[in-house]
Amino acid sequence: MVGWPLRAILRQAQDDRQFLLALVANERKMKYYKTCLMLIRYWFEFQYNHYSELPIGLDLGCGVTAYNYDDAIFLLRKEVFKDGDIAIIKKVIENVDVSTLDAGHVLPNMLPTSLRGIWYPFGYSVFK
Repeated sequence: MVGWPLRAILRQAQDDRQFLLALVANERKMKYYKTCLMLIRYWFEFQYNHYSELPIGLDLGCGVTAYNYDDAIFLLRKEVFKDGDIAIIKKVIENVDVSTLDAGHVLPNMLPTSLRGIWYPFGYSVFK
């Protein structure tokens, strides 16, 4: 049988462990929320003469969530253009309001914009 002082120490240790676990969980949540707040939604439109000049699905544009413009270009180059040359960018909208995008094609076929990565079109969606 465990004596009173040892029981009190064990109970305090268990309480301390739960407190530390709660602190760690809270810190992880804070890192997640800080990351979400720092991300920026971009909408890219490309210049082309015929849609076959672009990778599949980019004739309407491409949605990217990234830390900054350079990070968005990096994701486009790596995931969409497969480390090749990026098509000429005709238009970029930073902090795009997704409700203004094509309601018939883009909105029903996009992924969540809260994570870093390509959210439109579907085929390039590798969230980092």
